[in-house]
Amino acid sequence: MSKANILVVDDYPDNLRTLSFILSERGYRVRKAIHGEMALETIQVELPDLILLDIRMPQMDGYQVCTKLKAEDRTRDIPIIFLSAMNEAADKVKAFAVGGADYIAKPFQEEEVLARIQYQLTIRRQQQAINEQNRRLQQEIQERYSAQAETQLLLTVIQSVSQASDFPEALQAVLCAVRQAIGWDYGEAWSASLERDVFLLSQTCYDRSDAQLQQFHQASLDVANCKHPEIKLQTGNNRNHIHCK
Repeated sequence: MSKANILVVDDYPDNLRTLSFILSERGYRVRKAIHGEMALETIQVELPDLILLDIRMPQMDGYQVCTKLKAEDRTRDIPIIFLSAMNEAADKVKAFAVGGADYIAKPFQEEEVLARIQYQLTIRRQQQAINEQNRRLQQEIQERYSAQAETQLLLTVIQSVSQASDFPEALQAVLCAVRQAIGWDYGEAWSASLERDVFLLSQTCYDRSDAQLQQFHQASLDVANCKHPEIKLQTGNNRNHIHCK
């Protein structure tokens, strides 16, 4: 398994060198940033698996960097371990309040840093595995639901056709079953008349109490009665006018 990609953000070069050496020796991929703006830029280029983030930095402190990252979906789940020479309870409370996963006081101890990093990376891997499992489960549920819906539609169509007394009645039943299955408000079935070289409106299925659908149906009837219809939209009252040539 490849080692994690860790971003270290600290405005003190000595801290960057020390942490980079410790982590590199353990096989981690290490990137460095000397201030908050640089950290945000490099994160957008490649998401790290974990961030070691100093609190006291010029222009943009660690709290502000963390707040920005937690506000974006793409970076929200990256674990952040705060680094600070301050050891006041209020500072630790604020670090967790803005979304920090852990807190290490300076001067830090190598074994403590490594242990806390490993712990956060383990939690992240477990959460990613759970998320992936949930995604696959949701996909499987959706596929099963779709298959059941298709099967139910097929059974409905077969039953409707078998109970129909003639072809128009069967077509009407099938049209209504399909319309209901796909959630449409209106359904039409057109058939070609080779003798007249036109399409004929065979069946419709819709809620006949809906005035708008009634207007739509009437427009279809107007089209069906025209061999070469010309359809124009009158913008004044937003109604379709069909003219036959």
